[in-house]
Amino acid sequence: MSYSPAQDMLEYETRTFQLGLGTDLTEYQGRPSPELDRQDHQQVGISLIPRSMAAQLPNKTVIFPHDKQRRYIIELDVFHQLHCLNMIRKALHPEYYKPHAAGPNPGDEDELLGPEHIDHCGDAMRQSLMCNSDVRVLVWTWNKEKQRNIEVGQIAHTRRRFDKIQAWARERAIYEGFDAAYRELNDPLDPDTWVDGFSA
Repeated sequence: MSYSPAQDMLEYETRTFQLGLGTDLTEYQGRPSPELDRQDHQQVGISLIPRSMAAQLPNKTVIFPHDKQRRYIIELDVFHQLHCLNMIRKALHPEYYKPHAAGPNPGDEDELLGPEHIDHCGDAMRQSLMCNSDVRVLVWTWNKEKQRNIEVGQIAHTRRRFDKIQAWARERAIYEGFDAAYRELNDPLDPDTWVDGFSA
């Protein structure tokens, strides 16, 4: 398993999933509203980790620009996945959510609700679902009212405690702007940044 700086705090619990249909809805479902949007704003994005953790990552990351502590920037993938799921949800309601304006530079996230970003989000979700392949089973039951067998979605899952993951990320979250155009030099983990005789 690839290293994650959050792996040591993982805890597990059993939770019964809600079907998400009819009256068995979650707080993340429903027509667009400020209340529903607040659910998304509770998510966390970018976190900062020390060099000791960054050195263990299977892929290199960069020092957060202008950070006096020279911490490294990461995002737990679950928050990218939730962002993508939220973008897909918003794209279903173009009458309520308007696409963002194009960014000033080529390659910027232009039109977050545009087809290219939504296509990216759909495929990011596909990759994550296939990677984490949930093999718990759905079952069927006889429904007397409908006189047919129907799928039962309310099944028990053993899951990672999301509140613990969220708390870990919040403790390390950065809420200021990310100066993506600035490159920190003399990063001990990246020889490509070494100048003026620097060495780790």
